[in-house]
Amino acid sequence: MVRPNSNKYLSQGENSILMLKSGSSVLVDSEDVPLLSRYSWFDNGNGYIASKGKEGKIFLHRLVMGAPSDTVVDHINFDPMDNRKSNLRICT
Repeated sequence: MVRPNSNKYLSQGENSILMLKSGSSVLVDSEDVPLLSRYSWFDNGNGYIASKGKEGKIFLHRLVMGAPSDTVVDHINFDPMDNRKSNLRICT
């Protein structure tokens, strides 16, 4: 079961900032906010943003890219807090 959304979003045009309970901020595409707002996001301790769903842990960068389970999603600028699609790429 997905936990109720406890995050806040600050819109900045094409980009939005997802505020985590920890105080960290995550850069996302504004067009992804409706999808992301269905989940409660947290820093998983390894630098990645995750949520707990019925099927286990969901990673934000994989969700926004619609990545198949047999692929890797790479942060182009090496910043796991930048989850705009322009900064993500699917690798095999």
